Amino acid sequence: MTAKIGKLMVITDGVQAQKRGLLPTVTAALRGGADMVQYREKGRSDYARREEINDLLYLTRPRGIALVVNDWFDLAITCGADGFQLGQKDMSVADARQLGEGLLVGCAVHSLAQATKAVAQGADYLMVGPVFPTRDEHFPDAPGGLAMVREIAKAITIPWFAAGGINEKNVAEVIAAGATRLALCTALMAADDPAKVTEKFAALLKK
Repeated sequence: MTAKIGKLMVITDGVQAQKRGLLPTVTAALRGGADMVQYREKGRSDYARREEINDLLYLTRPRGIALVVNDWFDLAITCGADGFQLGQKDMSVADARQLGEGLLVGCAVHSLAQATKAVAQGADYLMVGPVFPTRDEHFPDAPGGLAMVREIAKAITIPWFAAGGINEKNVAEVIAAGATRLALCTALMAADDPAKVTEKFAALLKK
């Protein structure tokens, strides 16, 4: 059975969470209302990634929360994750469909054209960004701003997450522009109190 797509995705970053630790930070975010997790860790060995994915599944599976893996499709499948997310330089959504039956396939997009293509190929969800400027190397494209959010909101009907540079100061604008789902990294992983901050984002999405 395909895992449920949430509304508030926490994207892991062990470097930003190093003061508290990756697992404790994700645990706090889940306690605060995050209902989907994307594992995205560079600079790790395959063994370390496998261990972290398994530890995260120990947190997410009992809660019925989907865990998707960015980049490492083989680990997503062998560890029993709920899906994986593609970038624009990865394989196509259509090809990814053949790797794991029943797994969620997400795709990061940076324009309406890319979004439309991913939907046509069968993506389960999209991550749209960057909305705002970010130092995140996973978002090399220039920010699309609120105009991109409005454009996607009008044209795309499958689940999609707004991402990139979203924080407590600008999130209300993103939601007002049409976003009903958020994918957050720095705003949660680097927070002094991840649970409390996550609660604020989750409350806004419920309004």
